[in-house]
This record gives sequence, structure tokens and C-alpha cells, in this order.
Amino acid sequence: MSVRSLKINPLILLILLLPGIYGCSKSPGANEEFEMQYLQLSPSQLKAMDIAMGKLEKNVIKPVVYATGKVILLPNSEAVVSSNVPGKVEKILVLEGQDVKKGQPLLVVSSMQLIELQQNYLAARNDAAFMLLEYERQQELRKKNIGALSEYQTVEAKYLTAKNTEESIGEKLKLLGVNLKQLQNKGMSNVINKINIVSPIEGAVFKLPAVVGRSIDPNTELVQVINLTRLRADIDLYEKDIDLVREGQEVEIEFLNQNIPKVTGKISQIIESIDPESRSVPVYVTFTPPKGKLVFPEMAIKVKITGAVGNDPKPTVPMSALIQEGELYYIYYALKKDDKFEFHKVKVTPGENDDVITEIAFTEKIPAQAFIVYENAYLIDAENKKRGSL
Repeated sequence: MSVRSLKINPLILLILLLPGIYGCSKSPGANEEFEMQYLQLSPSQLKAMDIAMGKLEKNVIKPVVYATGKVILLPNSEAVVSSNVPGKVEKILVLEGQDVKKGQPLLVVSSMQLIELQQNYLAARNDAAFMLLEYERQQELRKKNIGALSEYQTVEAKYLTAKNTEESIGEKLKLLGVNLKQLQNKGMSNVINKINIVSPIEGAVFKLPAVVGRSIDPNTELVQVINLTRLRADIDLYEKDIDLVREGQEVEIEFLNQNIPKVTGKISQIIESIDPESRSVPVYVTFTPPKGKLVFPEMAIKVKITGAVGNDPKPTVPMSALIQEGELYYIYYALKKDDKFEFHKVKVTPGENDDVITEIAFTEKIPAQAFIVYENAYLIDAENKKRGSL
């Protein structure tokens, strides 16, 4: 007797396999003669599908607020450097982009006016010394009731004028970096005609318009130094969200330039005024730029703020548990049936969320022993929809 190959109709094979996937349960509240089929999966099948489940939990959701803004420099983080005396650029000591310390020489300037100031200082110092002797002599005469009061007053005025002139020119020379003690000790032999122009702040050379040999005056911009580590994010928060934030609260800053990673900042100040048109409140956020990345003023940012206050504990599920169909939302829960899990679909209404978990309200009560499908709920939904299409 010959053996022929046996062919099985695929539809018949599918019907034979269905009982292994779907179980029969009585629909709650339905006629006992009618039994509804629910999707049933074994633990091994759930593992293969990477389905994660857990019990329904209650949590306090802190609402998340997003705001846009820009980066600005903190006060005293930028300096435009010039010379206090007219002269000529002799030497440039730095390069654009170079980091500099406070007080570090940036360039060398020569100045004839500098020489004149030192000469005037020495002359004023000599005048003050001479008038001091005369003033002290007049004081001694006054103690002995000798000499006219008017002459004493005249000498006193001349001395004070000479002393003020010496001190005034001396302060200017100090600002220019001249060593007054050396000048006082050595006189004209120690007069200099070149000075170092130094950085008033720590930072980096942002602009360097100075040119060697070019004549300059006190209004000529020579170097611009910016400290790009002293930054602040300025954002505008809507009036309705202002109660959710506090000074000192940490926030997440995202740069529109995606090459710069997100950083954590801290709310440093909430301005107590409202823009009458936008109904927004200015909020300042301090932060430290990520290492190895340049962040510049005026860069656009988005700030994520997790509210400092929340509601009472409410039922919550992971955002990944939600299945959206149009404007409706559903979740799946599972009940243990012998050695398998039976899956039920229920409509829910989402509430507040923090981008990780969300509050939900059920349209029907679920059993206390139910397990909520946390991850890959869409796979359960896809299997369930296959059943409905048969």
C-alpha cells in the first residue's frame, strides 16, 4: 500500500491551535449560557513577548511644566578692555579663544602721556613735601601766637591742594600699573613709557581687535573677555504654573543645539512681576555648562520643570501601559487562571503625568488580584485584535 503525503488546510490548523491561546470565561453580568473568550498566555509566552506586569499602585504625581528661554551671561562676566591713556599698541600677548586669568597681561601699550603723568606726579610730590614743611612751620608759629592767621590759612590751603594733586595723579598711575614706590625712590631714572594692559576678569578672549602699531585712545576697544562658565537661563513661565515652582528647585535644561547634552540647573530667582500681554513671569535658572562643550549667550533652550507640589495619591500606571484609540485610552490587566494569565481590556481616563507615570480613573472596577500590563501592552492588544478579526 502506497503512502501519500497528507496536506492540512491552514484555516483548519489555525482553528485547532486557537484553544491553546484563548480560554473561555463567563462574561460578568452576561447570560450564563454565553461565554466570552479572553486572550490567555502562559508565563513562557509572556517572557518571549517581553511583557512586564505589576500591581496597581497609588502615587503622588508632580506635574511637569515646560518653558522656553535663552542663555545669558551673569553680571560681571564680560569685560571690554581698553587703555586708560592714549598711545600705541606695542605687543599682543594673547590669542582669540585663549583662557586668561584675572590680572593677566593681554598686551603692551606705549604712551607719551604716561611719561608726562609720572613727571607731574614727581613734581606734585615735591610741591607737597615743600608745602608740608611750610605748613608745619606755620603751625608752630600759631602755637606761639606768632604770625597772621590769614597767612597760616593760605599755607594750609596750598599744602592741601598740593597733597590732593599728588594723590590724584598717584591713583591714576596705580590704575595704569605703575609702581609708585619705585618711582618715589628712583625718581626720573625710573620713569617708564610702556604698560601692560591686564584682564579685569577670568575668562576667555572672545574678540581681539587690537593691532600692533596702531594708535589708540581710552575709547578704543582692544580685547573682549567673556567668562562662559558664568551663565544663566532666562525663561518665561505662565502665570497658571507659577505655584508649581520654588527658588532652589532643580530643573532640566535642554539645548536646541542637540550636540550639547542636557544639564541640571537650579531656579535662582522668580521675578515678582507679570507681563500684562503674555501673562508670564520671568524665572532665572543658574547652571554649569557641560564639560568640553561651548555654550554661548543667546542660545535657545527648553526647560523641564517637575512641579514642587503634587496632589493626593491616586491610582497610577506607567505611560507605556496606555493604549490610545482615537480620543479614548485603554489598559490591559491580567487574572491568573490555572497555569496561564487571562487578559482583559478596560477603558480609562488619564490624569496628571510626569512623563513616566500617569494618574488614571477607571470606567469600571477591576479585581484586586489583577495585574496591570506595564510594558509592551500593544502586543497584547495586537493579539486581542487578531481574535476579533477571526
